[in-house]
Amino acid sequence: MQYALFLATGLLLTLVSSIDLRTAKAASLILLVYAVAFAGLRGASFDYDEYILIFDIVQASDIEIPQKFFLGKDVLFGALIVLLQWLNLGPQFLFLVSAVLSVGIKFHALTRIYGYTPAVVLAIIGLYFFLHDYTQVRIAIALSFCMLAFVKACQGERLQWACFGLLAIGFHFSTALVVAFMLPIVLALRNKILINAFTLSLILLTTNVIATNLLSLDDRAWVYLDSSYEISLKTLVIFPLKTAVLSYLAYSICRLSPESKIRRVLNESIRLVWIGLILFFTVGIFVPGVAFRIYDMFDAFNVFIIAGAFMQKSVRLQLIALVYCAVSVVNIAAAGLLIPYTFAPGANY
Repeated sequence: MQYALFLATGLLLTLVSSIDLRTAKAASLILLVYAVAFAGLRGASFDYDEYILIFDIVQASDIEIPQKFFLGKDVLFGALIVLLQWLNLGPQFLFLVSAVLSVGIKFHALTRIYGYTPAVVLAIIGLYFFLHDYTQVRIAIALSFCMLAFVKACQGERLQWACFGLLAIGFHFSTALVVAFMLPIVLALRNKILINAFTLSLILLTTNVIATNLLSLDDRAWVYLDSSYEISLKTLVIFPLKTAVLSYLAYSICRLSPESKIRRVLNESIRLVWIGLILFFTVGIFVPGVAFRIYDMFDAFNVFIIAGAFMQKSVRLQLIALVYCAVSVVNIAAAGLLIPYTFAPGANY
């Protein structure tokens, strides 16, 4: 019931703001607060207990700072936990602050392109919200910083790209791969042959390193070596189909959009989505578990495309985007991630 109400509210606010544009900013902020509260105040999710355990481990440790930061798996996430404990805040604030960061930064990145509208929050909710912001909070924060770095790269702000890219890596080391594939944008490469050669070289290098030196790169990656990870025939059909739909939307929006900054973001975001798909197949030959993680990171940039589709006057593009989001939410529910919603107990604060 809570999930249905949450999704229905997003749809309703987006519809109202499309009828009366004067309500767009207020509606977007209302939906943003709702999304942050929905994720931050939850008392259960697939990874909830694991994060509570990490919080307790850091709290019980007598290791000195900064070594203590590394108990949080990634240094900045560990630093966030230490900061919350220094402020005498309970573990629930870890989820609340994480939601503020992950959803808020994504919202900020999208509004730099599309302005204040609930359509951008609806795109966030309809895609990776329940997998990342609601469940895998470390990667959610890291990818949010990646998206902000991506926008800054598209706008030619190299120093800010580097700063936000480093913050992303600090929250989840694996996002270094996403940041690296933004280099053609940062270097303002225009020659398509050069861009493709750079991208192909980096894909081959990534595949080789993961296939031969995965554990030496990050010894925590052993969890992805589990034989339970396998690429099914269904996946081989769905992932390329999703990318084809996103490509169609990006192409259609670019044709309709007069603004060069929007076309630039759409072209670069679909490039990242395609890179994720290619890496999924090349890495998947050797380590399927890692391939799924990589695909999710790059595919998360589809939010720029779906948000752009929601912003169009074309009912056809809006419906395609809405169906795309609906299928994404259904798949997440089918995977068992939408467990019964409960509020966190007062003792967790």
